[in-house]
Amino acid sequence: MDNLTAGMGAVAIISTLFTMMIAGLLITYFLIRYVRQAFFPNSDLVAGGLPAQATVLKAWQTGVIVNHNPQIGLHLKVFPTQGNPYEVETKAVVNQLHLAQLQVGNQIAVKIDPQDQSRVILAWN
Repeated sequence: MDNLTAGMGAVAIISTLFTMMIAGLLITYFLIRYVRQAFFPNSDLVAGGLPAQATVLKAWQTGVIVNHNPQIGLHLKVFPTQGNPYEVETKAVVNQLHLAQLQVGNQIAVKIDPQDQSRVILAWN
């Protein structure tokens, strides 16, 4: 009888450990997903965005600096490969080497969200 009780106790311990491991993996998955969406909201556009051209209509510094690179506000006129041109505002942290390309009137490469055209990212070569 003692062997049976000990065996049942071992099964309970293993079952508890397995459950805790699965719960830990699920918590880790959702935490990583949350952090990725919070800090990189447009990362899906890098791979899945549609390429387009845009004209810079207005550019301004927002006052935010990330790793010595300014965040720039942009008012763009986007020319999608399909559909009519439209205007949109976006913000982007821009490497100082690219700042000269964001002068009013310049054409720049962008990627747009096919489901939400207000989501635009700069597509540097």
